[in-house]
Amino acid sequence: MPHPPVLTPARIDSLDALRGLALLGILVVNIQLFVSGAGNLGLQPEGTGPLDQAVRFLVALAFEGKFYLLFSFLFGYSFTLQAQSVERDGADFAARMRRRLAMLWIFGALHAVFVFYGDILATYAVMGLVLLAWRDKDDRQLWRAACALFGITTVVWLAIGVALEVPAVPVDVAALAADAQGVVAAYTQSASSAWQQNLRDVALAAIGLIFVQAPMALAMFCVGRVAARHELLARPNQHAALLHRMLAWGIGIGLPGAVVYAYLSLYTPMPLLGLAMGLATAPFLTAAYVAGALLLLRSNVGHTLRRLLVPVGRMALSHYLTQSVVLAWLFYAYGLGWMGQRSPVAVLGIALALFAVQVAISRWWLHRAPYGWMEWLLRAATLGHRPTRRRPEDAG
Repeated sequence: MPHPPVLTPARIDSLDALRGLALLGILVVNIQLFVSGAGNLGLQPEGTGPLDQAVRFLVALAFEGKFYLLFSFLFGYSFTLQAQSVERDGADFAARMRRRLAMLWIFGALHAVFVFYGDILATYAVMGLVLLAWRDKDDRQLWRAACALFGITTVVWLAIGVALEVPAVPVDVAALAADAQGVVAAYTQSASSAWQQNLRDVALAAIGLIFVQAPMALAMFCVGRVAARHELLARPNQHAALLHRMLAWGIGIGLPGAVVYAYLSLYTPMPLLGLAMGLATAPFLTAAYVAGALLLLRSNVGHTLRRLLVPVGRMALSHYLTQSVVLAWLFYAYGLGWMGQRSPVAVLGIALALFAVQVAISRWWLHRAPYGWMEWLLRAATLGHRPTRRRPEDAG
């Protein structure tokens, strides 16, 4: 007996457009980890000129630590929309969400082990279980949880930075550089050695995922859930005053903090203090990105951006995983082995070119299929049956 169609609300274009923007930001950050073994060890590779240095500073200032927070905010926002949709169906939301998160964890684990050690999906899946347990919390409780997560994470890393870096213990840069060369050699020697190095880096990356990205992501889940309850993305015109305040406060606090983070991370032996500054101020700059994008999307230029970003945002999961596959082929021994051979300017150009291709593919694909290829699998796991072939209209 066929399953009845799921009745869902109209998609929110602003949500998809922001998801597309977040996908671009994640790509610009992740490609830095593919191109240089130095980044894996906390050592910045040497630039080849002022333009390379400027690009590296721009990436650290405007992208690092901001766009996974934007993705996290959108995850929390979508969580609320999915809950509302399932309630209208009269289905068991908790059961559906647990299936969805389980499949997301499987995607993330496979992604981390076989392609890219910096995966975020598995972390989202685990933190999603916490959000599911908190689904009955009111706005005030969610805000308190978010502030506590932001504050505790920042204070912990500030204390670690003060303890380890303020004494100014000399860093053996030569040893770190030798280790970085060893990482590059492993990733470019053979497919087997690249995979083995990726497994080693998974263990190293787990520290940052567990003690930095996981609590920060959960905090943004909570913020996104509150924003969805007040329909921030669905009705931006009704929140224009709030958006302008978010933009002003976000830039006023987040931008100076991002400058300090970039400087400490790139040019001093105090990256942990830089990390603490980034953790304290990145949510503000992320809020400015959300507000600025929503205000821009209301303009004539914004309509063009909306047409470009919405399709790619609707396929964000497919494109996120595809980006890693393409970058692994470009920079690892699986394919061209470019790791350590491209300048920051060239790397940024590669990222922009790849994203442009994904924008074109999205428009082509969604004219022929209702979902992205990975979205189809995730939806099937969520519903517990094969999705209908109709074009999706659900916002989540």
